[in-house]
Amino acid sequence: MISIVIPTYNEENNIGHVLADIRENFQGQDYEIIVVDDGSVDNTFEKLKAEKNIILIRNNKNRGYGKSIKIGVERSSGEIIIMMDADGQHKAKER
Repeated sequence: MISIVIPTYNEENNIGHVLADIRENFQGQDYEIIVVDDGSVDNTFEKLKAEKNIILIRNNKNRGYGKSIKIGVERSSGEIIIMMDADGQHKAKER
């Protein structure tokens, strides 16, 4: 299994596109998506609650990028762990 860990903070406009990109490019593979919302103050968390087939973790306050990655990795069950940013800067597709 592959675990994809996505720490996020105030990415309500991007997170849906990132999740769609992952789902498209990991079709047919055994994977899980773990999103750690780091205390977003916009609508990121509300958008994520509506998403299906993700593991959603929320920090009640902003704890930082590194701590959010650590939380996601600790929750993961994959043999391979991939970290992706929530801003859509990097695509899930292999190059």
